[in-house]
Amino acid sequence: MGVLGSIGESHTMKVEGRIQNVEILVLIDSGASHNFISPKVTTALGLSITPTTAKSIKL
Repeated sequence: MGVLGSIGESHTMKVEGRIQNVEILVLIDSGASHNFISPKVTTALGLSITPTTAKSIKL
């Protein structure tokens, strides 16, 4: 795992890592109220997704 740095002046940190030999990029936001994961990552890791109410994301 390696920290790539922060994004702008926010409280967000970008981290590269590996789970079960799958390379991942993690955005850590200390002010976030929800967690998100890419369907591509869940497929690569063999994880199932439980559907929830849709959320809107602003970057």
